[in-house]
Amino acid sequence: MITLFRKRPARGGECTQCRIIRSFMAAAFMLVVLALVAADRMHYIKGITTDHIAAAMMAGGVLLFIVKFVLWQREKKSRRSADEQFSSDE
Repeated sequence: MITLFRKRPARGGECTQCRIIRSFMAAAFMLVVLALVAADRMHYIKGITTDHIAAAMMAGGVLLFIVKFVLWQREKKSRRSADEQFSSDE
């Protein structure tokens, strides 16, 4: 089993990639079920186009990038201040 971690997962645990694949499969299955069950009511979601979905995905990606970048900067700043405090104690 290939994982993103250096340690092996606990027995019975699942890896991150397996969770992502299972989530994708569940979402795809639910879309198929929705298409079969709600065929006559699909006019409600007629306004959703591939352009809207692509724009939402890009906006989500940009938002996640900004959040991760800010968290990375905070971590780097706190690590730098901890290093400076450690070196001044010596």
